Amino acid sequence: MTLFFITKKGLTCPSIANQRDSVQFSNPLRCSSLSFASISLCQTGIVEGCLRSLQASIGQAGQTPRTSLPPFASLSFNASPASTKSMTEPKTGLAFDGEFCLNDAKKNCAKLTGVGCRIKSLAGIKVKVYAAGIYLDNKVAKVELGKYSSLAKADKLKESVEMFEDVINSAAMQKTLQLVFARNLKGASVRDALSERLKPKLGGSTEYKDFQSYFDGVQLKKGQNLSFSSVNGVLTTQFEGKTLGCINSPALCEALFDIYLGSNPVSKELKENLALGVAQILA
Repeated sequence: MTLFFITKKGLTCPSIANQRDSVQFSNPLRCSSLSFASISLCQTGIVEGCLRSLQASIGQAGQTPRTSLPPFASLSFNASPASTKSMTEPKTGLAFDGEFCLNDAKKNCAKLTGVGCRIKSLAGIKVKVYAAGIYLDNKVAKVELGKYSSLAKADKLKESVEMFEDVINSAAMQKTLQLVFARNLKGASVRDALSERLKPKLGGSTEYKDFQSYFDGVQLKKGQNLSFSSVNGVLTTQFEGKTLGCINSPALCEALFDIYLGSNPVSKELKENLALGVAQILA
């Protein structure tokens, strides 16, 4: 497949020297009229959705282009997911909207299915780091997880390793992990914590390095949110509603959600509450 890039100079060929200052597309016909630049590399995949998000983050086409976005902790724009019925994580008191609409698409929004709290011990003291919520596409979840209806009725869904694996590995099921921070943190702290679990599975892949770069020089403030959405193997990362980038990597999507829904979850209550939410979907 021939890949093309859009930079502030327009459509260019793959010989571009610095791909970090470009947006990558597999179909140049859809975007040949644009002339903006982004620090994020948009991997081939959900081209139009990623394009809309990046375009909204940077500004309308035709404005004076810039070579990079500001550090995402400094962005003031807040486009939170559309609200239906919010839910509060009890230990932190932090709230989550009832649904998450990726790329401002109001149809088929993922519904909040479970919340939990990440607690870490520092010098023997338990510290609340962030609240976490997971959103699932209910329609797809009902189809793909329907075979677990009997377990749901028997209140044994949280014991099903296979059910959680299906959620983690499903490419068709739109799912979003949202973190709302309970304290001020350096982006490097979040990056390093995630990397401990991601690196053994992804190694030194380009996708892994691109993901790590989102956290460079970042300060995360209490109450701010960071979201990771997986759709058809493409991971879209957003901060306060602003898209940082899209990475086409089913392996990255699965490894990230395994941190929260796998055999050794960082928040057991989040995993258990997700099972309760899935049971309601299957009811």
